[in-house]
Amino acid sequence: MVKTNYVMDWETLIDCTVLVVEDYKTTDQKVFSIGHIRNDIDELLTFLRFNKEHNEWHVSFNGLSFDSQITEYILRNAKKLAFMKGPDIAALVYAKAQDIIHRQNNKEFSEFSEKDLSIKQIDVFKLNHWDNPAKRSSLKWIQYSMDWYNLQDMPIHHTTSITTEEQLDIIIEYCKNDVRSTKQIMNLSKEQINLRKTLTQEYKIPLFNASEPRISKELFLMFLSEEMHVSKYELRNSRTLRDMIHIKDIILPYTKFKTETFKSLYENFYNLSINAANTKGGFKYSLKYKGVKTDFGLGGVHGCIKSGIYESTPTRIIMTSDVK
Repeated sequence: MVKTNYVMDWETLIDCTVLVVEDYKTTDQKVFSIGHIRNDIDELLTFLRFNKEHNEWHVSFNGLSFDSQITEYILRNAKKLAFMKGPDIAALVYAKAQDIIHRQNNKEFSEFSEKDLSIKQIDVFKLNHWDNPAKRSSLKWIQYSMDWYNLQDMPIHHTTSITTEEQLDIIIEYCKNDVRSTKQIMNLSKEQINLRKTLTQEYKIPLFNASEPRISKELFLMFLSEEMHVSKYELRNSRTLRDMIHIKDIILPYTKFKTETFKSLYENFYNLSINAANTKGGFKYSLKYKGVKTDFGLGGVHGCIKSGIYESTPTRIIMTSDVK
């Protein structure tokens, strides 16, 4: 066997487990099924062990929180599962899947952390920050957004007993569609993946599945730790928890304004106190300056000229800016 990396997806039903993987560079696929119809447990364990031993990666959508957890569970229980019947294996995997979903719904940490996984993951859900409550997106929504050719909900409920070849084929085809669409997301995310690969190699920090905000935090923490000669652990534990945040305490002393418009803005910020336990909607302020309406909030500042048709000239450029 030649080393490669795979785009993958698990489907876990009450007495049927399916894994579809596809070579990330070609269209070569492998399908593993465990249940009443087939029991590919030996082939599956051989494949996963090869992935682990040869440092192959899995690419997934929400894989850190779900798919990798199933993979890790199977690898850690391989000796027991190898001697069980297909439906019994599937029942155990299904129970584990329901436990994983329960943990997610209760905002609990995954049982297996990223650093403890036997097979490394690239999670396109995480690195695109689609787990952010403000932009949370399902695979189906992303399929719709990128005009995927086959939008499909799981046609068989997860509590249905799978006893026919026809049922199994439906599940496998559904799983293949999810793998292909995840692969397309991976291809559209290559620039972001390469960036994270470069940063991981340069700074020796695992950033493959980090969102842009997390990348910033991790690098800032690293630089601050080096500059202060204090460990990252100490820095993280040096944070001060506050019930109220008084903005006047964090406005830098050199902050001064000359115009009445921005003097008024300054006063609004200076007199502001934020409840740390409930920051949503904690501050909103708008002003108009030189014809541009600008909105201020806890999440940032946004301003734009009114809608219309604008054309550049030899002496005028059209510019947008995103400033941190």
